[in-house]
Amino acid sequence: MEKLTITRENAVKVYQAAKLLSDLLGAGNLDLDITELVGSYEDACRLRGVTPLSLSDFAFHGPKRQEQKYADHQLDIIIEALNEGHVFDYDDDDERKHYPLFKKTGSGFALHAVYCDRTSTDVGPRRSFRKEETARYCATKFIHLYNQSFQQQ
Repeated sequence: MEKLTITRENAVKVYQAAKLLSDLLGAGNLDLDITELVGSYEDACRLRGVTPLSLSDFAFHGPKRQEQKYADHQLDIIIEALNEGHVFDYDDDDERKHYPLFKKTGSGFALHAVYCDRTSTDVGPRRSFRKEETARYCATKFIHLYNQSFQQQ
């Protein structure tokens, strides 16, 4: 991550401009849902502060598993970004964990439902979401990655 420096004078100018914009538009109009910020793997990498990898970075898995492992990696980064850095506490029985459930179709998998558990899930923390809407968004927007991830070799 690159470190940027800014003078106090420039920081004050930016703050004043942002405050003016917020006052003009209303603070609530500037709030974006995380799904509006994560439309691609590259968006998720940018939000998480990681360098995007490419398919060739997974060549060591061999040609049969390369695409599957790359899709797994992309999903992990996207889900981390969509959860906004939240780490699930699986000892907390009151914490809700939402996860998509898929059904097999002729061309791969499709979203069947989104389930919610309070204690544990069948998918583990890296594939759970804090909100049902976010789980549904990820499962539909990135279904191609789930299909590649579920490939049987």
